[in-house]
Amino acid sequence: MNQTNLEIINIAFTISDDYIKHCCNCILSILENNKNNFFKFYVISDDLTDCSKNMVDLSLCNYNNFEIEYLKFEKNINEFPITLSHISIHTYYRLFLASLLEDIDRVLYLDSDIIVNGPLLELWKIDLSLFYCAGSEDLFIKKINYKKEIGFEDDDIYINAGVLLLNLRKIRNEDVECLFFKNISNFGSKIKFQDQDILNITFRGKVHIVSEKYNFCNENAQKTSIDFSPIIIHYTSYYKPWKYREGDFNSLNFLYYKYLNKTYWKKEVFQYKKHRIIHCMQSIRKNVSKKFRKIWLSAFRIKFEKRNSRVRMFFVPFYSRKRENNNVITRILGVKVNVENREKIRVALIVDEFFGAAGTAFGGYGFLARNLIAKYLPCEEIELEVVLNENKKIRKVKKFVIDNGINVYILPSGKKAKDFFFKKDYDIYLSIEMTTDILKYDDDPKNHLICWIQDPRPWSDWQELQTVQIFPEPCYWNSSIYDLVSYWYYTNRVTFVSQGYFLNDKAKILYRLPKDAIIKYMPNPIDANNVWQEKEDSVIFVGRIESVKRGWLFCEIAKLMPDLKFYMVGQAFRDKEKNQNIMDKYSSIPNLHFLGHLEGGDKYKYLSKSKILVNTSIHEALPITFLEALSCGTLLVSCQNPEDLTQKFGNYIGPVMGDGFDSVPLFVNAIRDLLSDSVRYNRMSMDAVNYINNVHSVDEFQKNMRNLIIESVKNV
Repeated sequence: MNQTNLEIINIAFTISDDYIKHCCNCILSILENNKNNFFKFYVISDDLTDCSKNMVDLSLCNYNNFEIEYLKFEKNINEFPITLSHISIHTYYRLFLASLLEDIDRVLYLDSDIIVNGPLLELWKIDLSLFYCAGSEDLFIKKINYKKEIGFEDDDIYINAGVLLLNLRKIRNEDVECLFFKNISNFGSKIKFQDQDILNITFRGKVHIVSEKYNFCNENAQKTSIDFSPIIIHYTSYYKPWKYREGDFNSLNFLYYKYLNKTYWKKEVFQYKKHRIIHCMQSIRKNVSKKFRKIWLSAFRIKFEKRNSRVRMFFVPFYSRKRENNNVITRILGVKVNVENREKIRVALIVDEFFGAAGTAFGGYGFLARNLIAKYLPCEEIELEVVLNENKKIRKVKKFVIDNGINVYILPSGKKAKDFFFKKDYDIYLSIEMTTDILKYDDDPKNHLICWIQDPRPWSDWQELQTVQIFPEPCYWNSSIYDLVSYWYYTNRVTFVSQGYFLNDKAKILYRLPKDAIIKYMPNPIDANNVWQEKEDSVIFVGRIESVKRGWLFCEIAKLMPDLKFYMVGQAFRDKEKNQNIMDKYSSIPNLHFLGHLEGGDKYKYLSKSKILVNTSIHEALPITFLEALSCGTLLVSCQNPEDLTQKFGNYIGPVMGDGFDSVPLFVNAIRDLLSDSVRYNRMSMDAVNYINNVHSVDEFQKNMRNLIIESVKNV
């Protein structure tokens, strides 16, 4: 084709090799709907293979109104913050388009999770002489009231960076790339949406706003009325068209497969159609049968109510015995019935560890779940089961019966996980934080979650953790979890409670909640009915032996205080060998005793007789060990001050970053100070015990959490 007669449009993509399929699909959709224009595509990557390029060539061989140039990105930007798990570092490459494409004056940048379903010429011809770029407002950011966290005012426009018409000449002339680096440095700890935040901060006030039809995101599709036909469809958030097995269907997913059917990957369309047909048939069967089931059930109830009391007394126990944790009517009919017809409210406790049970770790979450919630929450109105994270290596649901008959389940991935939730038909979910996205398999919009905030970790917290060098802590940031909780919140399916007021702001950042989101206070319960020991001149450490806890600092403190006994309670779990090798270096210290993992009375024996609990962690929320120590009258010395407890009932030495060796004298001085004044110590010790009894009572937890569950179920 003679390109001299056509308008030339420059389009850039920044991708990794595993996104080549989606990028190619986007290109094909552009060519299919813009046959009167010539396109110059720039595909920028650092790992694109020849095989991938060949697949693109095969997919686009029927079109002649384009050229593709593959550019290799060679800058080192590995230290740039990654805060969204479903978005790779390749997204930052678009910040450097002005220098990478030095011979052109403007380019249309597109994310790869995009389909173009109309002409682009009108967008391309927008006058950018006074602007750095053109883009459309991000409705999700607007909805969660996030702008103020990066210094924006309410009337400032924050754009979605998935579709950007960039004025490369202006960006080069004003050396904007230097501003990008400067803003990454200045806002690094605050940004949550990676390069999109940086682009908005840098381009603030110099953005031409375009119609949302040129960046039609998931949030746009949720609007009640749309008076235009979308031209650029952008599949934002975690749920993508190619992840149709994991979540709800997007009504515009079919467009992705419409164009994919014309590419090298067209065989995948069959699997999508097959899954879609099955899904539709299941929905039809469920909806149609529901009507008949409701009619039958209503007739059954009427007839049943007419029975005399003696007959009812026969049948009701029969139904209860045969439930197998599911109402008999639900099992027979396959449909959720009103909770009033059930013997008990059925709660699923969503956790990723259960304190050693089913092979899980011995951590604070697990201790809370197993030794407090599972122990004290069940009652005449409530029964509880535990659902752990999915395990992709297993093919069927694994069931364990723990302690006093608590059912614990490990789920496989995909359909069997979905079937599990459908069959169980829980009345409500309770999570300790959300450290798993297992609820992605529950697509019932009526189901509700109580999210109990324990330790929300925004990206700024992970940046602090990464300052430890002796043995870096693995990063468990998972945006898919936070996106899922956020989605459930905005569909009115989440109630938030928090163990501490100081955690609320972090939770709002992590789950992208509005500033006025309601988070109720629910302190963790502590079983304070323990036998007291006469205290000795000893100091104790309780926690897992791992990088974040920095147990080596406790050992260093012991070296400098030979007149005191030091007890170290805990064991290595993750990276056991590496962590243990560090601890082995301190095995010869005479006053340092490694006790390993202790539970129950054995743990409280040492907690009670120790005068001080030392916490050396680089990061903590409000540890259970803090509360357990205070319940025994044992005071705190820590570089963490959750809910001001360390300052009230001990000595707070201030934040300690990195490996912490330079701060060992601060811990030593704080311990000496507490032990130097017995009157002050005894007063603070008594105050600590009273605080735990008043605020962290098991009875109050039982009453408040049970009431919350019952009310939440009634409201649903």
